[in-house]
Amino acid sequence: MGSTMESRMTTMEKWTREHETVFLGMQTDMEQLKDDMAELRSAMQELIIATKRKTQESSESSESDKSVKNSEQESEEEENPASRWWLKKVELPTFEGIDPFGWLNRAGKFFTIQKIKTEERLNLAHISMEGDALHWFQFWLDKNKNAAWKGFSEAILRRFGGEHRRSVFEYLAGLKQRGSMDEFIYEFELLIARVKLVPEVQLMGYFMNGLRKELRGLVRPHHPRTLVRAMEMARDVEK
Repeated sequence: MGSTMESRMTTMEKWTREHETVFLGMQTDMEQLKDDMAELRSAMQELIIATKRKTQESSESSESDKSVKNSEQESEEEENPASRWWLKKVELPTFEGIDPFGWLNRAGKFFTIQKIKTEERLNLAHISMEGDALHWFQFWLDKNKNAAWKGFSEAILRRFGGEHRRSVFEYLAGLKQRGSMDEFIYEFELLIARVKLVPEVQLMGYFMNGLRKELRGLVRPHHPRTLVRAMEMARDVEK
């Protein structure tokens, strides 16, 4: 009996020593893992700081380049104001048979900005035509084999212009306000855009003559000195 108990005690002591060794090893491993994690956290922090610093430097460099580029662009625009046109996308407007004079004005501006040669303008105009205007244009081209832009401009005004068949001055003299002031001014501006080097006093005469009688009587006593001022006063008194 005593021998058996002694044997069991020996076994227990051996088991205890073995497990103590295992536990000590695990503790050592845990401490090593803890140290490794600390080193990893430190390395990650350094990486994050380095990344932020690099991003900030890149951003500052980009802002600096952008500032230099903007400065150069502003300098270029100051030297050449016409370059500002290129900041906007310019397209040739479509034409469906309405307001041919307005379309010709916008098309002319497009051709000037894009530096389109005169002999190329009809081809571009063909692409911009739609609906009835397209059918008319194809018919007109068939009848005018050696067509030029000037002849086309005159033809489109005759076909779709209506009132533009008359002299511009004739129409200005007969233009009367029938709707709102804004509508009258819009019609008036479409017409005066077609005339060049006309004295302002003459244009003011056309404008005043076209106003409703009661509005004309309210504007005239103020003696507006310019056409723009006369239009502003007419809008004010109508309100």
